Amino acid sequence: MIGPEQGVTARGRSTNTKTGDIPQITLTSPLVNAQSWPEVKEKLRSSCKGCPLLTQENGSKCYAWAGRSVMGTASMMKSALAKPERYSMKEALRTRKAHVRAVRLSPIGDPSAALPEVFTSVVKTIRDNGLRVLAYTHFWKTRGSHLKGQVMASCDSLEDADLAVDLGWRATVVIPSSWPKEQAQGVTPGGNRFVVCPAMLSKARGKAKPTQCNDCKLCDATLSGPIVAFPDHGVTASGTDWRK
Repeated sequence: MIGPEQGVTARGRSTNTKTGDIPQITLTSPLVNAQSWPEVKEKLRSSCKGCPLLTQENGSKCYAWAGRSVMGTASMMKSALAKPERYSMKEALRTRKAHVRAVRLSPIGDPSAALPEVFTSVVKTIRDNGLRVLAYTHFWKTRGSHLKGQVMASCDSLEDADLAVDLGWRATVVIPSSWPKEQAQGVTPGGNRFVVCPAMLSKARGKAKPTQCNDCKLCDATLSGPIVAFPDHGVTASGTDWRK
């Protein structure tokens, strides 16, 4: 059974309005000896060590570590430590909704922290169930080479996104929160086309039924496509179209 002892904590349902009600699978290094949430949290934070967004002790520049993701993860991990059998891959896929087309991998932390063989097994299981993998790594330049072709390179500038594409990655990039919601796409300095995340764009434009990640294929790294741009929606973007 693939579960918390291997560093895989999975749940079949989600209240995340951006992704939709799809399975969420958190990857860390193995949790065999973890006894408490603070220990698990340290493993998750260590997976992000070196990320430029994690520059403050409380992670306030990172959307995941400063937002609701960490609170939801804390609740899940505390339950998983007590009853790991409820948070296995098998159970998450069994309890997913019928409409599910994708799985969000590592909504907090970086998937490069998982053992390569565990990561490979998780991704194979997801895809064998006919589902897409939605995942991102900030460490595509350094320790994430085995993730290429399976997860998106998470870039902090358009120049970095060009480099990632040149190295064979599908890429995502953060663009300023001042990006106008009327403009759905742009071009990088290297001439690569990027499109604004359809889920964020439809929400910013006030659509009654915004696009969700479950509806969109753009962040499945196995598919060809443009760079995907996420307007800054962290704590510094308060009051903009992208953070409401």
